[in-house]
Amino acid sequence: MNPRGLTLLGFKLSRVHLLAWSIYGVLAGLAGVLLASFLGAGSGNIAQLTASAFSIVVLGGLGSVSGSLLAAYLVGYLETITAYLVAPTLRPIPALLLLVLVVSIRPQGLLGRR
Repeated sequence: MNPRGLTLLGFKLSRVHLLAWSIYGVLAGLAGVLLASFLGAGSGNIAQLTASAFSIVVLGGLGSVSGSLLAAYLVGYLETITAYLVAPTLRPIPALLLLVLVVSIRPQGLLGRR
């Protein structure tokens, strides 16, 4: 949270950054493996997954972990309801429409700061 305070405590900032990005990379790789285990690995899913990830991050607020978590639940439920009631191929469309609606009302996202 505070790089200056971290260096005053004796930690090397470059090592903390390296550790944080390593953890991010491992978690992203694990998420990819788990997702590929039930969706299958292929280039056909890229557009839907990118639309979902973009919707979640921007809807929650850039830099807000709790906002992204809330947005992930909202988008997940919305996509599941759409796939069940309408058509599985139209799954990312309502999430993008919700994104446009929320960003037009609150540009910083659900839990983002100005």
